[in-house]
Amino acid sequence: MNVKHLLSNRIIFTFGWLTLMQHPMKTKDIKILLVDDEPDILEIVSYNLSAEGYEVYTAKNGAEGVAKAKKKNPHLIILDVMMPEMDGIE
Repeated sequence: MNVKHLLSNRIIFTFGWLTLMQHPMKTKDIKILLVDDEPDILEIVSYNLSAEGYEVYTAKNGAEGVAKAKKKNPHLIILDVMMPEMDGIE
């Protein structure tokens, strides 16, 4: 499967992008949080990003995603819009 295809219906939020542009970071220093209720999506995208050297965290729903985002302070969040409990828009 193509990762770009998997991400086509996801909303991507970035935090601190200006800092990243001004101070380039090594791939291993970039933290990415994936939030999706589909385990296959989490596994495939996480595997590919980890293989590229990124530090990847996952969450199974919006509420867990908010908690992990507060705790891990990721540089990038890849977020599913349609999830149970708390969707990606809330």
